[in-house]
Amino acid sequence: MKHIAKNLVCQYFEGLSRKALEDYSGLFYKYIKGRHGIYALYRNDKLYYVGLATDIKSRLRNHFNDRHAKTWNRFSIYFTVGDDHLRELEALLLRIVPTDGNTQKGKFAKAQNLNRLFQKEMHDFNRNEEHRIMGHKAVHKEINQDDEASLPLAQYITKRTPIRMIYKGTPYTAAIRKDGSIVFTGKCAKIRKFAKKVFNTPSAAGVAVTGKPTNGWVAWSYERAPGDWVELNFMRLD
Repeated sequence: MKHIAKNLVCQYFEGLSRKALEDYSGLFYKYIKGRHGIYALYRNDKLYYVGLATDIKSRLRNHFNDRHAKTWNRFSIYFTVGDDHLRELEALLLRIVPTDGNTQKGKFAKAQNLNRLFQKEMHDFNRNEEHRIMGHKAVHKEINQDDEASLPLAQYITKRTPIRMIYKGTPYTAAIRKDGSIVFTGKCAKIRKFAKKVFNTPSAAGVAVTGKPTNGWVAWSYERAPGDWVELNFMRLD
């Protein structure tokens, strides 16, 4: 079974003088040879540059002769467990802390920028408030109590949304349709028997899987953000 690391940073050096590399290279390089992680270059106490490297030793040696050579006199190194998220970690640091030495802003490969979505929702909210105050019909259809009772997910869904649950080691996949109803997806034999059935609540879909009372809001998960699967309960949080 593949070991899954629980920590991102396993070891680090922090705030060392450049002389550690210049005067004690024989001692110091044994710590960083063949290591990967994130490093930071400082001019005295001011952060100058943030970088990632799959070979820390080679990268730091290059910084003695490249365009950064005369700009830093202290450094920190953070060795990571694996290198899967190095680029995202570097991007996160560059977006939070301004530096003089980095010419490009970090980019997230798969993360969703929520600014536009929030801006649209603010616009829709303000339009509805304006219509309500002026006595006009709301821009968007309000969900009545009967709809909420029969299709409780309808008020949280704007597009078809995949969901999943695991029961006795078997993964089950389904989708919440735009009207809030649930249908099973996938091709395995245990899912095919639900192929033509539609469920109004997550608990009803959960009972279909388990054959006993099931809290579907806890049993089922949805992808709140790319790679971030959480219980359906999170949809109901204010």
